[in-house]
Amino acid sequence: VKKMNRVRLLLCCSLLLFSSSTFAKNEEEIKSIVRSLAIELESNYENSKKVKVAILQFRTNQNSLTRFNHFIQDELISIYSNSKKFEVIEQSIVDQTTETVSWSLEKSQSYSTYTEISEMIFRNVGAIPDAFIYGHIDDNIDTITITVYCTQNGLSQLTLTAHQTFASSEFTDLLLGK
Repeated sequence: VKKMNRVRLLLCCSLLLFSSSTFAKNEEEIKSIVRSLAIELESNYENSKKVKVAILQFRTNQNSLTRFNHFIQDELISIYSNSKKFEVIEQSIVDQTTETVSWSLEKSQSYSTYTEISEMIFRNVGAIPDAFIYGHIDDNIDTITITVYCTQNGLSQLTLTAHQTFASSEFTDLLLGK
């Protein structure tokens, strides 16, 4: 009986280690995907001088905010911290502002919403965003598509996009709250 319990314990520990290493691998894969999206967006931004960007939200196809939003925001902030083109405005102020104006994907095409966001950010940090970065997380059950938008000065005709589709995983399910 003791030997059988040890075998069970050993199997459980092995399974736990295997699944945590798979989970960590999935996390690194998603970080790599966000990095490639960030680099693509930045490389397509044609302004030669460094611009101030506000990273808004990344919502699901149901227009919901999930942990995925914060994961992507954190990765973009980290990636753009050494950017030669983008200077990220303090995220806590941007988050507070998007909450105050009830920003959603429906408002992503509204110039007046971007004007309101710009004014609120200026009052709080003394900076006006030159561009707004936001995105869409499309959960297709077996795959996930992340689309990142960069709207210059809130004008939809000046929007750059980058997107990537990849296999969903336990990690993406966790980020999506599944």
